[in-house]
Order: sequence, then C-alpha cells, then structure tokens
Amino acid sequence: MADIIKPNRTNRVKKKLRLLHLRELIYIIILLGCAALALWKHFWYPLIGCAVMVVLLITAIKRAGPLKGGYAGEKNTLAELKKLPDNYIVISDLLIERMDKKVQTDFLVVSDSSVFIIESKNYSGIVSGNDKSNSFTQTQQLNNGKEHTKTVKNSNLQVIQQSEMIKAILSDSKISADVIPVLYFSNPSAQIQVTSDLVKIVVSSSDPLDNNLISTITSYPNADDSDPALKHQIANAIMAKQCNK
Repeated sequence: MADIIKPNRTNRVKKKLRLLHLRELIYIIILLGCAALALWKHFWYPLIGCAVMVVLLITAIKRAGPLKGGYAGEKNTLAELKKLPDNYIVISDLLIERMDKKVQTDFLVVSDSSVFIIESKNYSGIVSGNDKSNSFTQTQQLNNGKEHTKTVKNSNLQVIQQSEMIKAILSDSKISADVIPVLYFSNPSAQIQVTSDLVKIVVSSSDPLDNNLISTITSYPNADDSDPALKHQIANAIMAKQCNK
C-alpha cells in the first residue's frame, strides 16, 4: 500500500460541512424560538425572524449538497490511491504557498521520478469543457424529467495552476521530476466530455476490477537511474511549503 500523508487532521471539505451543519442547527434553534415567542406573546413580528431563518436554513442545506458530494468523491479517490504500491507517496488535502500565492491540492502522488497532481471531482450528469473554456458545463436530469444546465469551475485550469506551483517549488529546491496534472472524475455514471492538451483526464470505471486511476499513474515508468530517496526529497520540498490558513 502507498504511504499516505494527511497534513491536516480533518479534511477541509469535511470541516466546511461541519460548520454548515452547525449553522443549520443554530438557524433551527432561532426559528423555533421565534415561533414560540410569536405563539406565546401573540406578536406578529417574530414571524419575520421565522421567515429569515427559513431562508437561511434552505440556503445552508443547498450549499451542503455539493460539499457532501465532493467529500464523498475525495474519500473514494483516497481509497483508490491507497491501492498503489508501497513505492508511492500520497499527500492528501494540502494547502501550499509560494511567493504570496496559495493553491489547494486534493492529492499529490509522488514516485521516484514524478509528481501527479490529482484534482478529484464527483460530478454527475453530462460534463463538458476544455482548456480554453472559462468554465465547464454540467447538465443533469431532474426528478421531473427536465434537464438543468449550469456552469461549474474549469477544473483543467485549476489543476494546471496547481502543477505550475509544484514545478516552481521543485525548481527552487533544484529537484528534477516530471509533474503530471490529472483531473479525475470519480463518479463512473457521469458522462464526461472534457478534453485537454495539458491535463490527463481520467474517468472512474464501473468495473471494480478496472482501476483507471491506478493504471494511469503506474503507466508512467520510473527512470531507470532514479534515486529511490528522491520521492522523499520531493515530498519534503512540497510539504515545506504547507500553509495552514
């Protein structure tokens, strides 16, 4: 099994979910308090507070949905990466900073001669886009049979930015290694129509015996003359740039 490094005790997405759930609880308590006050005192103005809390509660619930999907996707991706051989290092959920610029990475996989920057997405429906588009387009089938189309962040550009940061960090440390940006779609039922000239696009397979992510990573051979200690130098150089905020 690969060596797994988790710089943070709690995944950043899970942390956001906890805060949202705490907000939801606070909104419910205030909502119940306003309703009780309105019934007890027969005042109408606490009903305004009830209305406000209902709006805030609905907003929080809507925000929690995508976060739950993202967290589930990252958990599944980490479970897949754990299946890598023990000559790989996996760094999960790392925020790094260089020259006042910060990037958040989902996963970094380090071998004896390469670094894979993996951006994990758990989208459903049809997702399309490329390097030149400002955003991706996601089309989903609603329960009423209608289609809903929206724009989402262009993850190609996101992982390219991350790879440029990693290249710069390795260059600062005078370390030579291939840096390979990977965009991984962890939902096998999604229809992915994303293309890229700069990013390796990998889609999860519905066949549990066919691990597309692992086979993509291991298809890149380590250099014959590579130093096995190099992967630790690479990981240490990147971890040295960790930012806690």
